[in-house]
Amino acid sequence: LDLSFNHIESLPNQIEHLEGLEVLNASYNVLEHVPTHIRCLEFLKVLDVSYNRLTELPISDLVQLFGKENPCLESVECVGNPGLLRPPAEIAEQGGHVVACYLKGVAGGDNDMPNHELVLVVIGEDKAGKSSMIKALRSADNTALRKGQRGRRKSVVVRGVEQGFEFSMWSPDDDLSFQILDIPGVYVYNTTHILFLMRRAVYIFVWSIRDTEETGVLPEWEILELERMVHSWIDSL
Repeated sequence: LDLSFNHIESLPNQIEHLEGLEVLNASYNVLEHVPTHIRCLEFLKVLDVSYNRLTELPISDLVQLFGKENPCLESVECVGNPGLLRPPAEIAEQGGHVVACYLKGVAGGDNDMPNHELVLVVIGEDKAGKSSMIKALRSADNTALRKGQRGRRKSVVVRGVEQGFEFSMWSPDDDLSFQILDIPGVYVYNTTHILFLMRRAVYIFVWSIRDTEETGVLPEWEILELERMVHSWIDSL
C-alpha cells in the first residue's frame, strides 16, 4: 500500500483490518504519530514512515510484531523526521533493517542494558573558565587522569593564541564515564558550533562575571554582552 506524497496527517485506526498487508509506505507526508493498531498487521514486512513529523514510533506496539512465532517485519524506515527521539536518530539514519534489528533487540530485552558512557559538552565564551572547570572535574583523584588520559586538542592560532576543540575523558566512578567536548568560544568557531551540538548529551554552560573594583556591580555594557552571549548559546541549543 503506497500512501506517500499525499500530505496525510494521520493513519486511521481501521488500518488494523488490512491483516494481510506486507508493505506500508507512508513516507513524505505530515504524520505526527503512527497508530498503535500497527501491531495488528502480523504479516507486515516493510514499514516506511520516513520524512514526516514523527517524534517517536510506537515501540511497544512494533515490538509485539516480534513476539509472534514467525515474525515478518524486516525493515522500518523512519529517517527524515527531525524531531525523532525513539528510536534514536543515530539508529534511524542507518536504515530500515538496522531499525528492525533495534526493535528486535528491544523485544528480546536488550533495551535493559545500561549505558555507562555519556557525552558532556562544555560551552561558553572565550576565557570564561571552561578549561579550568574541566581540570577541576578531572582532578588528581580521577581515574582517567591516573591512567594518563589527557585531552586531545584540534586547534588553530587566533591573534597569537592557540584555540581549539578539546576532547578528554572523565571517570567520576568505575561504572560511569564522560566523553568531554570543550567547545571554544572564540568568534572564528561560531559557525561550526552547530556541528558539535547533539541531542543526547549533558551540557555545562560556563560564563564569567567580572565585578568592577569601584562599585562592585557590572557595567551596563558587560550586562548587555552577557545577555547577548547567553541568548546566542541558548538559540544554538
